Amino acid sequence: MLRAPGALDQPSLITKQVVRIGAKRGDFRVLLAAWDFDGRDLTRRWTFVKAEGTSFHQLRIVDVDQDGRDDIADGNYVVDSDGTLRYVVEGAVHGGRFHIGDLDPSRRGLEGYAIQQTEGGVFTGFPWYYYDAATGERLITGARCRSTATSSATGARSTSPRPPTTPRCGCSPRTSRPALPRR
Repeated sequence: MLRAPGALDQPSLITKQVVRIGAKRGDFRVLLAAWDFDGRDLTRRWTFVKAEGTSFHQLRIVDVDQDGRDDIADGNYVVDSDGTLRYVVEGAVHGGRFHIGDLDPSRRGLEGYAIQQTEGGVFTGFPWYYYDAATGERLITGARCRSTATSSATGARSTSPRPPTTPRCGCSPRTSRPALPRR
């Protein structure tokens, strides 16, 4: 179980429970719950069940749409502050790591960078992706890295010589978008 504090419109606790469905390569059933805290008691606000599909090994509580209330990000999908599904990143499967932040200061809003996990010899069509955190639109899709286990977003450091869309692992992006100049 993962737990994190959030501010949906008052102090809240967000919990995530994951159960694997099927044998080795089954889907996952995910239960997210929001609990309001009044200074003394916890009261369940809502629950969200993702009955099939996949999940990441992390949870991020972040205001992706910048409406003043935190949303719940699970790598390849986001649940809005009211407990409804906001989006699923098209084609994204199962991942180990993801980051959300203002990774590209020249772009309005927040961006996400996610690493997909290879499991049981099954490879994804794109091992990493860079996306709009408010909409889930993939902006850049990456080729296979030498080591996805240690990849991370480099745009978060302003001292990095790489543009924010270049992953640390040395992968090359597959995109129709023009390449960004090196800083």
